[in-house]
Amino acid sequence: MKIASEPLRGAYRLQGVELTEQGKVQVQVRNQLKLYANSRYMFAFVHPEYGIDVGAGNATWNNGQILEEPLENHQGTVTGFQFNIPIEPLENGFSQTILGMTYEDGRCLDMVETWNTLSSEISYFDGLWRSETDNSTEIMMIAGSHFITLKRSALDESNFWFGTLKIDNDGNAVKMNMASSNPNFSREKQTLALEINEQNSLIQSQSHYGIKKTTHFQAI
Repeated sequence: MKIASEPLRGAYRLQGVELTEQGKVQVQVRNQLKLYANSRYMFAFVHPEYGIDVGAGNATWNNGQILEEPLENHQGTVTGFQFNIPIEPLENGFSQTILGMTYEDGRCLDMVETWNTLSSEISYFDGLWRSETDNSTEIMMIAGSHFITLKRSALDESNFWFGTLKIDNDGNAVKMNMASSNPNFSREKQTLALEINEQNSLIQSQSHYGIKKTTHFQAI
């Protein structure tokens, strides 16, 4: 592995978020991961009031600010939104400020999030990926030796998992979940194999109780 030189490439975990709503300030601590790589981003957490919250899309850097354009979330494909977010580098991460964040119920608040760096390692498989079948859609991002996976089913059910993903030079990987929206998720280590074929598709293969499963992802 090598270490990233571009700004904010890697895996980051939320230290805390300061929320200001109608002049009242509160600080929340939640288990949230955010990944940046190859001009893409993805985050996932369980909101204490609204439940599962996952987003992924384009990330464009410009003079200390990042323009995030959501393409996918826990409900489906997203278009027409952009967020221009000031970034302040910190000793072990960064802070970002989002002003006027509006929720579906009409609430509007300002957020200052502080993020700690987990890893800035780079792998050949970094990026934002999508796999689709008749019954489900899977969005996955790899960056900084971590992963986030969102699975949306045809029954309008969504769940996410995130954790560590250690990959060797041959594409052999060990995955361990750190958190999930599914309360019954497993923290057991899983071994899998990754490869990128000539069509630039990511192929993920793993065996579970002797049954081999292969998933094909396309780059987003």
